[in-house]
Amino acid sequence: MAQDAGAAGQGEELGLARLQTTIGFLLLGGWRFANSCFNQHFKHIDITPASYGVLLLIEENPGCSIGSVGRAMSIAPNSIARLVEGLVARDLVSKRVSEADARTRLLELTVEGRKFLDLLEQRHAEYESEIVEVFGKDRHDALCALLRPFVGAGPAEELDRF
Repeated sequence: MAQDAGAAGQGEELGLARLQTTIGFLLLGGWRFANSCFNQHFKHIDITPASYGVLLLIEENPGCSIGSVGRAMSIAPNSIARLVEGLVARDLVSKRVSEADARTRLLELTVEGRKFLDLLEQRHAEYESEIVEVFGKDRHDALCALLRPFVGAGPAEELDRF
């Protein structure tokens, strides 16, 4: 029989031993920590991790298509289209029709988008520094190496927030 831990279990410490070997639980904990840090460093800037990733991809691959960005980020077509439209509306990204296929829109950063990305990269460097400070550089690098194979491995997801 379980012991009474007081009103509503306040102060109760639960055993997590079985969850400590569950990859989904551990990834979720890591994601929550990283997301919390991201939100702290970017709280006064209107950006999400997905939008930041899209801006980085477009900078690194000027003239890429909306579809290729969505596939690289594992973002469903409807979601990536809305995300890109939001970046276009903010004058961070420009779209043009592909000469090879009029159905395809190609993306580039605007001058404003490049300036904004410079600011984001400064904040991101601070964010990564905090994570390295907490985990140590070797553990940070090892975790990144372990997680790289998962990038793009899952199905495309609908996004609630862009």
